[in-house]
Amino acid sequence: GGNKDSFSMPPPPNVSNTYPYRHVMETESGHIMMYDDTENSRTIQQMHASGTQYMIFDDGTKLDHIVSDHIVGIEGTSYTNIQEDQIVTLNGRYKIFVNKDELRDNNYDIVVGKNANINIQVDKGDLNINVLDGRINANCTDNFNMIVGGDTNIITQGDYTVNAGGEATIQ
Repeated sequence: GGNKDSFSMPPPPNVSNTYPYRHVMETESGHIMMYDDTENSRTIQQMHASGTQYMIFDDGTKLDHIVSDHIVGIEGTSYTNIQEDQIVTLNGRYKIFVNKDELRDNNYDIVVGKNANINIQVDKGDLNINVLDGRINANCTDNFNMIVGGDTNIITQGDYTVNAGGEATIQ
């Protein structure tokens, strides 16, 4: 399981009031731009009057805090290269729509390198897989294990075939 990695927004760092290293511009409506050149506290902040802002901390960390919607439109290809971890905490729905134009071979591929696993955990609820027009195929080079704490129901509209290269045991 993986729910040990939930994430909350960190608080902004304390900024210095040291003259002459902190430079602030505030507009009549409350927009703020701040540049702090204080040693070990170098910070950049740009904040909209609504509270949406970004900050860049002394160590190079960037924090984006958006109080409403965040929309990104990309006409070309988007690449993301993360050298360490990515942790997403989402309090609502998450949907990925692939192949909107229904073009051939626009697949959704998840590739996991050697010595790692894919874990799907549902704390309470169902895991549903629906293929509306196609097949479900599973292939593994080692054991296929399934543990069911209740009944197992297999309903087929056609033939049901079991082929075993060795013994088939039903208890």
